[in-house]
Amino acid sequence: MGKIQFGRRSGRSHIYILVIIMADIATTLLQERKRYKKLTTSSAQLIMALCTKALLPFLIFTTSVWTVEVRAYNVSHGGKESSGQSFASVYQAGNSTGGTKSSVMTSLGHMYHANSTLVPKDCDEVCAGLIRVKRIGRYLRARINNTRRSLAAQNRASVLWLDNQKISEWYIKIAVTDTDDDDVQTVRVVPDTGSFFTWVQCRGCIKCYPQRWKLFNPRISQKYNALDESHEYCQRVQASPMALGADELTCKYKAIYQDGTISFGQVATNTFRFVTLDASAYVMLGSMGFGCGFQNKQGRNTGMSGILGLSRFGGISWPEQVSHAIGASYGFCLPIAGSREDSGYLVLGDDGMPAPGGAYNAVNFAAGGKGEYFYLDAVDMMLGGVGVGVPAGTFDFNQDKTGGLMMDTGTMISDFKPGAYTVFRDAYRSAMFPLLGPVKFPGKLGLDTCWDVTNIVIETLPLPNMGFMLRNGQQFIFSRIASYFTYYSRSKRPVFCLPMIPYDDTLNKWSIFGAYQMMQTHMNFDTANNRLVWRSNAC
Repeated sequence: MGKIQFGRRSGRSHIYILVIIMADIATTLLQERKRYKKLTTSSAQLIMALCTKALLPFLIFTTSVWTVEVRAYNVSHGGKESSGQSFASVYQAGNSTGGTKSSVMTSLGHMYHANSTLVPKDCDEVCAGLIRVKRIGRYLRARINNTRRSLAAQNRASVLWLDNQKISEWYIKIAVTDTDDDDVQTVRVVPDTGSFFTWVQCRGCIKCYPQRWKLFNPRISQKYNALDESHEYCQRVQASPMALGADELTCKYKAIYQDGTISFGQVATNTFRFVTLDASAYVMLGSMGFGCGFQNKQGRNTGMSGILGLSRFGGISWPEQVSHAIGASYGFCLPIAGSREDSGYLVLGDDGMPAPGGAYNAVNFAAGGKGEYFYLDAVDMMLGGVGVGVPAGTFDFNQDKTGGLMMDTGTMISDFKPGAYTVFRDAYRSAMFPLLGPVKFPGKLGLDTCWDVTNIVIETLPLPNMGFMLRNGQQFIFSRIASYFTYYSRSKRPVFCLPMIPYDDTLNKWSIFGAYQMMQTHMNFDTANNRLVWRSNAC
């Protein structure tokens, strides 16, 4: 049994952590001050509350960082792989030596699927809609505040924050096992094309945010292997923005996102179970590198176990890890709310092209941005089959490699430069005027183009299609359901909105093609040919 040792070390890592913790304590102090202002409370009680709420977690975590060994579980079978060897393997159940060259698949669900545990049993469609919209609204309101805090922290102490915000309504359920037994541990992670590192919360953590399912327990996972500095995957992580130090006993990581999500912990490997494309057999992804989070803070990703990073950086992401066996490409389809839990899918491998039965389109990824991200090569926004005329250069890259239109499933709603958004929004309002009349009121979530659609059957409305005009002359057209957002107001009246927002161009670095607009479209990130392949209405 191994241990995570947060030993004393120099450098910026501890500055990162201390700045974050002090910001967390400041927030807690303000909350307690407001809380106790309304009560008759002695100074001693107030001090005890502050110690319990803020200072105690601070002291525990600071102590763990500097001096105390934090328990982890290194159940290693078969010894460590030597540096330089390919550590990830892909094989069918019962044949750990044979390997496979075929792509693998797992189901992908919506948070608010038909039997979701996130919705109370007695909660009807109106109630579920209010829960959903409240959650997204909290995220959007917090977004600018968190970004500003991160920029202030960067100015003070060069704190690294990942460039995107982790909110999504979709998740992947993965069994952590090398057997075909159904009674195994499972994790539910957010598929994220905007980050490259995969991590989950682990039992035994100093601090974990609440999640709806059991925490992953590394102690009872027979293939769990905590890594040290000699392992190739540890060396990859330590050469990335996730580095938090490594030695002969342990390998540590940090993941910090602008929405407030934080995870620190142990870099490890384990075996995860997928299925073949025809679902006829289990396929194991063996010795896959990931992070076991022992110090976590929740941002706006309610209830999920962690994040599955799908972008690319130095061989760290899962598609990169299995590239030698099945290729680094991957594809997915995000299902709609209210669908079955397994109605969407994620495919890893070069065979994950759209299924037969429908036409598909392809366009090369835009070049000129940051190498770890994927960008759509767009030149304009489209409504009703024609470009709306956004300002020239809206989606161009800047000299510092910012800009562009990044495809990010970790961000729910697409956002654009204010000038481009205003042009598109005004064209959309004009197109919708004959159908719904003038805009009735701004909606929740920061959405500014909404109508009351009481007594209107949305499914019968002849909505204009929308999407992007691409540089190669093609159009990327959103599915119909992805072109509008509906919810119920507190008075239980249905509201219909344009599901896009402008970003603060003093804070944001690029436009985001978010998960909502990808809904029901097969998205294949064909890295072998440096292109996006897509097909509409795939799930």
